[in-house]
Amino acid sequence: MIAWAVVPRVWALLLLAGVVFGCRPATQPQPTTERATPAPTGRDAPPRAELWYLQSVFGRHVGYEHQSIRPVPTSQGTMWEVTGENRLAVNRSGTTIEIAMRYRSTETPTGELRDFELEMIQGPLITRQRGRRDGDRLQLEVEAAGRRSTVAIHLPPHCGGLLGIQASLWRQPMNPGERRTLHLFLPGLNAVGEAILSSEAWESVTLLDTTARLLRIRVATKIGNSSTLHAILWCDASGLILRQRLESLNVISELTDKDRAVADPTAMLDLVNDIRIPVDVAPDKIASARTAVYRLRFPSEGWEMHVLADSRQKVRVIDAHTLEIEVQSRRLSDIQGKLPDCVDPASDEDRKPNTYIQSDAVEIRRMAEEAVADIPSGNALAEIAAIEAYVHRVMVDRNYRNAFATALDAAKNLEGDCTEHAVLLAALARARGFPARLAMGLLYHERALYYHMWTEIWIEGCWLPLDATLGLGGVGVGHITLARSNLAAPEALVDFLPLMQAIGQLQIEVLDLR
Repeated sequence: MIAWAVVPRVWALLLLAGVVFGCRPATQPQPTTERATPAPTGRDAPPRAELWYLQSVFGRHVGYEHQSIRPVPTSQGTMWEVTGENRLAVNRSGTTIEIAMRYRSTETPTGELRDFELEMIQGPLITRQRGRRDGDRLQLEVEAAGRRSTVAIHLPPHCGGLLGIQASLWRQPMNPGERRTLHLFLPGLNAVGEAILSSEAWESVTLLDTTARLLRIRVATKIGNSSTLHAILWCDASGLILRQRLESLNVISELTDKDRAVADPTAMLDLVNDIRIPVDVAPDKIASARTAVYRLRFPSEGWEMHVLADSRQKVRVIDAHTLEIEVQSRRLSDIQGKLPDCVDPASDEDRKPNTYIQSDAVEIRRMAEEAVADIPSGNALAEIAAIEAYVHRVMVDRNYRNAFATALDAAKNLEGDCTEHAVLLAALARARGFPARLAMGLLYHERALYYHMWTEIWIEGCWLPLDATLGLGGVGVGHITLARSNLAAPEALVDFLPLMQAIGQLQIEVLDLR
C-alpha cells in the first residue's frame, strides 16, 4: 500500500525504447560481414512491413509490440505510415495490471516526423496525445480525465519520430568507429531528445533462437535538463536493429514471431517487491530517528546529484558514483512558528492547474473547501495538515489497480496507491492557493526501501513534505527524495527519468541514525 507504482515510468521507458530505436525485423537475422554495405537512398518502401517483438524488464517477459509500416503517396511525396500496439502486464504486490498503447504516425522515409496520435489505456483511464508538425513547431494536444491542453513545441530541422534512428540506419548503416547525432521527438514523453550514436565493433550476439554477428552501437540520449539515458543496440549489415537494451530498468526488446511475443509471461515481474532495496535496520530505529545518514551508490556517472539537496537533505559527494546524504525528519508537529531556511523557490507551474493536477476542477475545489472547513482563517500550517489528513481519510480504497491516475480521476474514484494520494493532495493544496509539487524517491518499510511518491507544499518560503498515503503530518528519515516534478505539461513525465535510471541498480547503506 505504500510502495510507489513504478509502472508509469516503466511504460515511459518501454515507449522510449520503441521511439528511439524504432522497429525490429520479424525474420531471422541474416549473416553479416565485418563491414556494412550502404543501403540505397531514396527508397520509398520500408525494408520490413510487419514486426513482432518481445519486451522484458529485469529479464522477465512483460509484453510485446506489434508494428506495421506502409508507404503512403501524398502531395509531398511518399510517406511512411507507422501503426502499432504495445501491451504490458506486470504484478504489483500480487495485483496484476495491464496497460495498452496504440499509436499511429506519419514520417518521411528518412524518419522525419510529420504527425502522430497516441492512446494509452489502463482500465477505465485513457490518455490521448496527438501532434502535427507546422513549420518548426509541433502543435501538440494532450487529453486526460476528459480535459485537454494544447501547446506548441519547437522542433529542430530533420527531427525524427518513431522511426528516427531505425530509418537513419536503414538509409545509411554504420561501420565500426562511426559517430552520428540525431534529433528525435519522443511521443509520450513529449520532448525532443538529442541522440548520439557511437558504433563500436562487430560481435557474436545470442538472440532468442540463434546467434548472429552484429554491430554494437551505444546510444546516449539527452532529454531536456534530465540525466542522459544510455542504451545499446545491435544491428545487422543492412542497418536493421535486432536487439536493443535500455540500461534504465534493463529494458530489452528483441525480434521474435507473433506466437512468442503474445504468449503469457511464465514468471510475471512484480514492480513493488522485485525492485525494493533491502536494508538491515530495525523499523523502530527508523521510526524514532530524527536524523539518518545514508550512503548511495549509483551504477553510472551523470546522476544530477545536486538536485538531492534541500532544506531536509544534505549531500556530500564521495566520487562520481557515490554520495552520502543526511536526511532530517520533518513533522508539522515539530515546527513551532519558525520554518527552516529554504533556497528552492516555488514557480508559477507549481501553482497552476495542469493536465494531471486539475486544481481548478469543481470537484477538486469542493474537496479543498471541505478539508479546511473547521480550520480558522489564516492558519496555513493547520490548513495543509488538514488537507493531508483529509486525503488520507477519503481515499477509502487503497489498491494497486491504477498505474498513474490524475488528481481528478482520484477525486472521482477515491482509490489508488501513493501516486493517487500524492497528486490529489497537490491538487487540493493548489486549490487553496498553496504551490505544490510531487516528491519521488524511497520510503523505508519493514527492513527495505521501496520506491514511493509524496507531496511537497510551499508555505511561508519553504517546501514542507507531506505524505497522504500515511497521514502522519509530515515525513520521517525513512523518506529519501531523489526527484521532483510539478507535472507541468507537456513533458511532465521527463522529470521521472533521473529516478528511473537508478531502479534495480541503486545500492544503499545506512551509516548512522540519531
